[in-house]
Amino acid sequence: MEYTTNAPQGAAFLTSKMPGWQDRVALDRLDMQSATNCVLAQVHNMTYYDALDLLFPNTNTAQARYDAADSYGFDLPEWEKGTSVITRKGQWNQLRDEWVQLITELRSS
Repeated sequence: MEYTTNAPQGAAFLTSKMPGWQDRVALDRLDMQSATNCVLAQVHNMTYYDALDLLFPNTNTAQARYDAADSYGFDLPEWEKGTSVITRKGQWNQLRDEWVQLITELRSS
């Protein structure tokens, strides 16, 4: 199953909110599955969950915040029925790789 990330939208969103955000991310620690080492946690120096509350204050449910996070490539969509653990791990790796590429490009521009 091919997965397309929304990371480019997330990078643009972060740039509009906090120019220079890419310099706050330690690529060697970047782990999109981690609440403390994902892009949002590193950029805002708080947990992923606290960063969601900060970035999406007008969402009134946790699910709405997770949906917003997915739409910006900060998280994966809900686990689809029939998706194997190996496929899901591949999706997390793909999301991380996309963020690494975007951050690297932003740092060099």
